[in-house]
Amino acid sequence: LGSYGVVPDHASLRLAGSFTFTAWIAPTSQRVGPPDQRVGAEGLLTKWRPGSPNASGYAIGIDDGGRLSVSLADGTGRVETLRADVPLRPWIPAIPGPNQRPRGVATSWYFIAVSFDSRTGRVVLTQDPRNDFPFDATRASVERTTSLRAIATNDEPVLMAARRQASGRPGDFYNGKLDNPRL
Repeated sequence: LGSYGVVPDHASLRLAGSFTFTAWIAPTSQRVGPPDQRVGAEGLLTKWRPGSPNASGYAIGIDDGGRLSVSLADGTGRVETLRADVPLRPWIPAIPGPNQRPRGVATSWYFIAVSFDSRTGRVVLTQDPRNDFPFDATRASVERTTSLRAIATNDEPVLMAARRQASGRPGDFYNGKLDNPRL
């Protein structure tokens, strides 16, 4: 409910070109019911300055449809967001409330990876559930191409499990577990 990590700005985190981010995540947002009951976007690892026309940085997270996503900004007003084709599995409580029955499969861990090649604009998003079901519909690796070839840097801190809002405060809090993030 609003817990997040802050890594102070450092030159090594001001990524202007290619990068890869990997982590283990276990999302626990309840993404069930009509779209108006869904949670919003959630930040996983972000070094983001919102705002038009000077948005800058990178933001890796889960979009409001439950899909792994990455947003890249070039500092001239261009922001591109790329998403996986399929959403991550929604969380199902292990102990349901009164008169409720569990539906589907309980939360599982995912290995996720997001890679950006600034030379070609190639972005690869991978979400691999850690289970023994080879045909799991949430397993995906998709490749997209962006017209951006550089990311505008900024002096924002890196936020883990959140994303900076236009107000300057953290928001888009991640609900779940985040383990072993690597950039």
